[in-house]
Amino acid sequence: MTVQNNITVASDSTNNTDMEAKTGNINVKTIVSQLGDVTLKAGNSILDLNSDDSANITGKDLILTAVNDSIGSSLSDLRTISSNKINMAAKKDIYLTEDAGDLISDSIKANTGSIKLTTVNGNIKINNISAAEDINIKANGDLIDIETIDPKKIDLAVSNTGGSIDVNKGFVSEYVKMTADNIKGNFEDTNFNNPLTFYITANKNANAKNINLDVNAGNFGIEKLASNYARINSKYDVLNWQQVKIGDRLDLITPSRTILLKNILGHLDLTKDVELYETGWFNFISDSFGVKTSAFVKYVAPGQRVNWDSQPVKTSNSAVSSNNSNMSKSQEDTHEILNPPDLRDQLQNKRDSIRYTINTDGIIKIADRNINIKVIDISSGGAGISVNKDISIGEQLDFKLSFDELEINTKSTVVSKQYDEETGTYKLGLKFTDLTPDIAEKIPYTCMSLSLL
Repeated sequence: MTVQNNITVASDSTNNTDMEAKTGNINVKTIVSQLGDVTLKAGNSILDLNSDDSANITGKDLILTAVNDSIGSSLSDLRTISSNKINMAAKKDIYLTEDAGDLISDSIKANTGSIKLTTVNGNIKINNISAAEDINIKANGDLIDIETIDPKKIDLAVSNTGGSIDVNKGFVSEYVKMTADNIKGNFEDTNFNNPLTFYITANKNANAKNINLDVNAGNFGIEKLASNYARINSKYDVLNWQQVKIGDRLDLITPSRTILLKNILGHLDLTKDVELYETGWFNFISDSFGVKTSAFVKYVAPGQRVNWDSQPVKTSNSAVSSNNSNMSKSQEDTHEILNPPDLRDQLQNKRDSIRYTINTDGIIKIADRNINIKVIDISSGGAGISVNKDISIGEQLDFKLSFDELEINTKSTVVSKQYDEETGTYKLGLKFTDLTPDIAEKIPYTCMSLSLL
């Protein structure tokens, strides 16, 4: 059937329904095709005439196309009952609720707008879903399973306890929010000029059970992440994490031999194992008052150092754990800064109470500058320092490092900078540029939280 103007349709046929309105809208009250498919194509929009909770379209396969406008509206979702698949395409927005069972689709696309999908009581399984703006999906069931998803912003939620979200590949440029007990996703940042930020929890902001995340982003941000177990594989080294709450264990996989700077870590609650892989320098920084962190480092790759630091809260390292299987550290409001044991010994399951000390008469000297320096972190690959003068990113600094009887002259480049308003100092991330492997090997791997007062 081809109709030139806006139409209202009511049907109870058990066969296929195929309808096209070359211009205008298709306003649907009820279309029922229990054993057949329903195909609707409108020159403008396909809309819900009922504006209530009753289903507009019932059928086996549903194929809906809005050539120049939208499917459903922000005021009233188009409501469907499909026993098989729903495929949709619209120039602007798509608003749809599946009233009975699962929502299954091969393809859903909004060329210039957003997509909002809901199931009343069922799962959502989509092969490909794409929107120019946002995609919001809520399954009042157990599962959201998406092969590929491609918007600016993603908001996925599964309501049932024990529910899961599985995104095989997400191409997204701004924001990802996922709410479920079990979450797995692989995400690619489509705009490296802007941060890609994540918000991941269970319902009511509780801890998820498991989070497994692969992220390829130029600037990987976390607004909030809460989970009992989390595995995060970050392919780049700019991590801007605000709230991270881990109830049981965090596995963090990051680029090899890379300086990692956490600009703001508002809340870190680590009570059990932390596993760190392939990092040259792993550094947590918090600017919040009263932040307390308890962490046990279970495994560290050779040559890696770990620093848990909080500013302006002073830090201290607790003693090696009694079972000799982990290195523990707590952040407390103290003035004493101690250095943890050499993690090279940890890899061999050896423990001792070695503390590296440095000579306050000349650890770091910068010619022709009156600068007070506090060394936050140092390794064979680089250092983190706090200074009372502004130094530009990219500037080269000459260092003289003293470790007991070892003295090394080296050069470094400023690779990051953050101003601390509370202390009036600058936190700089430095990368050593001229250390040879044989000299680098002599630098203690775990000279962390060293102080030059």
